[in-house]
Amino acid sequence: MSDSSCSSDTCCDRGLLNLGDCICDYGFFGDNCGEQISEIFTPQYYIFIGLYCLVFLYTLLNASYQLYHKIFDKNLTIQEKYPLSYQQHLLKTQFQPYPVCLAQQS
Repeated sequence: MSDSSCSSDTCCDRGLLNLGDCICDYGFFGDNCGEQISEIFTPQYYIFIGLYCLVFLYTLLNASYQLYHKIFDKNLTIQEKYPLSYQQHLLKTQFQPYPVCLAQQS
């Protein structure tokens, strides 16, 4: 359908006229529903979206891998393993009462 045969009265036969505005059918857009969505979506957009998803998944898996090894690695110090409760742990272990043996002198 050419633009000359499109009028705002008919919405290009691709939508409904409601209060002077066209409500377009699925797959069409514009003031008079004269343009198709399939014309603007090209393979380059889908390639970009695919690459973006791959980078996101790589970042997510890498962060998960690093977090897992940060938590479960045996070579970490207590301060690295428990950064929020390290000082509480230090205070508990530093001032533990030791048994004192008193020897009597004769």
